[in-house]
Parts: sequence; structure tokens; C-alpha cells
Amino acid sequence: MKRLLVTGAGGFLGQHLCRFAAEAGWDVTGLDVRFPEGFAHRAIRASVTNGRDVAKAMEGAAAVIHAAAVTALSADNRPGWFEVNLVGTEKVAAAARAAGARMLFVSSYTTLVGGPRGQRQTLDETVELPPNLLMGGYPAYKRLAEQAVAAEVARGLDAVIVLPSSPVGPGDRTPTAPMRLMRDLVQGRLPAILETRMNLVDVEALARGVLAALERGATGRRYLLCGEDAWLSEIAAEVARLAGVRPPARQVPYRLAYLAGLFSEWGAWLSGRPAGAPLTGVRLAARPVDFSNARARTELGFDPPGWRETVARAVAAVQAEG
Repeated sequence: MKRLLVTGAGGFLGQHLCRFAAEAGWDVTGLDVRFPEGFAHRAIRASVTNGRDVAKAMEGAAAVIHAAAVTALSADNRPGWFEVNLVGTEKVAAAARAAGARMLFVSSYTTLVGGPRGQRQTLDETVELPPNLLMGGYPAYKRLAEQAVAAEVARGLDAVIVLPSSPVGPGDRTPTAPMRLMRDLVQGRLPAILETRMNLVDVEALARGVLAALERGATGRRYLLCGEDAWLSEIAAEVARLAGVRPPARQVPYRLAYLAGLFSEWGAWLSGRPAGAPLTGVRLAARPVDFSNARARTELGFDPPGWRETVARAVAAVQAEG
């Protein structure tokens, strides 16, 4: 039985990756700084920022899925973006190359989004933007991490990169930003929204897509693992219908949302608490893009549910939490 190392194994996506990988016959080892109660696989409590711990965990592994990341968008997370998202990725990639292990790196759709505000466009994984043209620190450091993996591929690493859109569904204990949005909508706590295009992907379909990329993806290739595009107002209306609550009554103008993002970031810096409306999120929302997962469908057999089914599963997950 081949051994698979999963970093970020205690996280939202990581837990699903471990479960589906074990069901597919992998001998799974998880590496993370913390694990949920009842984690059913071998667990190594360590950080990807510690090169020696990563190298030791990689011993005997045929493959590694590197999903560990600081995903929060607010600027107060900049040290984590550098240490975990960039340096941690560099250490995992170097250890995988030294061990002769295949690597799958989980990046982000946010590395594809640039251009002027309000411009409607369709994007796929062939878009390669420099970090300084992205919408904030989180996508910039993720893009730098992609480039670090590509540099190791040039040195002989067998690696694939996936770019998920916004995962939602069961098992998010954090919660991540997309599931926090779902919870606020289910509970009728959002009086207004900033209208934008959104791409939600069912987290279990995403996990299967990641494993398909690990097993069948071409070395050095990027795959966009996204669902179906929809307007946020459509998603909010569908959540309201399913949850029996009122949808947000108003739409916030971009200028007001931008100011709110600035004040939110300043408040986070002063208080040490997470920003409620990170500026990066506002800037991303101001670029109403659509996404194409044609490459992943063709090469990996990726087939996520449509946005209404994805929303229904997310609403059921929130309601199951009580």
C-alpha cells in the first residue's frame, strides 16, 4: 500500500482528502499543527515551516498533497502568508523532490484574478499573472508559492498544481470565508451584499478532484477545480428559500464596500481580531469573472454538482450544526 502525506490534514479540505484517499487504498498520514477530535489516520503534529519535521514526515511517502495554508484574506495575516503559504510550500516541495515523491500543491483561484474593476471576463488555469498584479497579499503569496513549485519541477520534482474556487459543504469547523458567508445567509444575518459573480465548489467533489489530479494530472500542469458560476444575489435568494429566511434586502455600492474594507483592516490591525470585510475580498468581488474547468473535466474527469445543488448541500451542513 502506497503512503500518502497530507499537509493541512486537520483542515476543511484536508479531512475530506484523507477520508477519500484512505477509501481509494492509500496509507494516509496527516501533518498539521492541530487535528479534530477523532481524526482517523496517522497524525503528525508539526508545521510545514519546520523543514526537518517535513523531511522526516516525507520519509517513505510515494506522494504528498500540500493543502496546509493560512486562508484568511485580511492583511494582519501577512506573516502567516509568508511563513506558511510561501516558505512552507518551498520546504514541502524541496522535501518531496529529495524523497522522490509526487507532489500536489493546492493553490487558489485568486491567483487568476486581475485586471480593471468591473471588467467581465472568463478565466482558466492558463492565466499566469505576476504577484504584484493580484488583488492582495493572500493571492500574491499563493502565486509566489506556485512559482516556487514550478522552480522545483524544473529541478526534477514531479508536481501538479490545483486551483480550487470557494469550497462549501460539510465539515468546516473554522469556518472558512465561504462557509461563514453561508452561515450568515442561512441565519438571515446579512442585511446587504456587494453584488458579484461567485463560484462555489462542493468540498467533497473538490477533494475527489484533487485526488484525480494527484493520480492523473500531468507534471507541471495547473488545473482549475471550480463549480458553476452564479451571481451572489442568486445564491442568497436560493439560500433564503431553502432556509426559510429573508434574503439580503439591499446591495452595497463598491465605494462604500471599499471604505468598509479599509476600516475593517485598520480595526483588525488595532485590535488583533480578524477583519470582518477584508479589502482583498472586496477587490476580488469588484471583478465579476466567470471560470472554466474544461481542462479538469477533460483530463481528470472532474464533474462537480451545479451551483444550486452545491448551495443545498452547504445549507444542509449549516443546519446540521444546529
